Amino acid sequence: MARLALELSKGDASSSQNFSIAGFVKQNLSAFANKSAFEVYEQLALDPGDVESIAPCTALQEGMIAKFLNSEKPLYYNIFPMVISSPNDIDGIHKAWVQVIRSTGILRTCFCETSDGYAQVVLRNPKIQWEEISTPDNTVQITILDKLAEHADSNKDLHKVPLYLLVIETPKRTILVLNIFHGLYDGSSLPLILEDVQMAYHGRYEPRPHQFADIVGHLLSVDTAKARIFWEKTLARATPCSFPEAPGVRDDGDHAVQLVSKISITSVEAICKKIGCTPQAVYQAAWASVLSGYIGLRPVFGVVVSGRSIPLEYIEQTIGPLFNTIPSTLDLENARSWEELVKEAHCLYSESIPYHHTPLRLVNKWMRVTAERPLFDTLFVYQRGKARNSNLVPLWEVADTIASADVCIPISHLVCRRL
Repeated sequence: MARLALELSKGDASSSQNFSIAGFVKQNLSAFANKSAFEVYEQLALDPGDVESIAPCTALQEGMIAKFLNSEKPLYYNIFPMVISSPNDIDGIHKAWVQVIRSTGILRTCFCETSDGYAQVVLRNPKIQWEEISTPDNTVQITILDKLAEHADSNKDLHKVPLYLLVIETPKRTILVLNIFHGLYDGSSLPLILEDVQMAYHGRYEPRPHQFADIVGHLLSVDTAKARIFWEKTLARATPCSFPEAPGVRDDGDHAVQLVSKISITSVEAICKKIGCTPQAVYQAAWASVLSGYIGLRPVFGVVVSGRSIPLEYIEQTIGPLFNTIPSTLDLENARSWEELVKEAHCLYSESIPYHHTPLRLVNKWMRVTAERPLFDTLFVYQRGKARNSNLVPLWEVADTIASADVCIPISHLVCRRL
């Protein structure tokens, strides 16, 4: 795996060499699959015909797998409850999910440890884990959590596809619950999955242009030498600093606070058009300003990137965990105006695009930070919501998400802007 990562990191920017690099990446991924095949078949008790493809996991997937395996809780398993609309056609919804899963490789993927690291294994025809139960309305929440714990415990090695669909019938409503491991999807993928199921139900589904297994080589091909130069220069004057604990406040669990901005996105976009930047840069500058009051005038914070800046047509339609967490820092000490600070945020994000898939563990290693004193412990997420297809009758209304963990680092504060 180390040799594979090293070879995949070599490359040149020219289009002619990019073609040869793509071929070389494909060759190395094929070598990994061939070398790991026997171990995979043996550990998963499968025949070669049961497996569609074998590929190395990305650094992000490996990080989530490691933390899941070492935890007593179902870390990185997220729960998405959806209240079914009328008519209550559970059989039709079941068939739609089956169609989408059969056509989407990452939703048929399990994981297996090999001598060269973890492999993601796309199964041809796995058993789709679907269960229907009845319960009183006042026990729905505990039922959902208990069923997830039961499912996660039965798949602790992740040798089965970590995706489980649960239908809960109560006297007042029907709830469909999607339980899914974060190694199979990201925030950009979830709306695509749900949209595909809606389209399948209405007989209008078409598979996505790319399978995640076809994208893995691009995610692993970051030029680590250039990435190191970029991140060391970017973070040269930044100092790891944790967000201070509030005096007298007990840390007794997860809390969620949701606030609605008084400033409309239309107003923000008008400003962005005037100064030549994106809304994300505006919100990042605002978050850096807030942080500066607690951790200094050169705050470092994590930014979740979609990972969909790869130069492939229709890459934004890919279902799978393309996202990554990268560090960001802004210089509030020398910024002479808000406009200058926003432009700095915009410029840094643009310059970092070639390095969006740099493993965070490598950045931490280059910056010589430790788990006890991480580079950052706050996280910024910016995601624009997708407008619903008004031509389709919605099958469900998505309720509040129950997440066990959403990133591969411990965080004290999460800023999420979703429009």
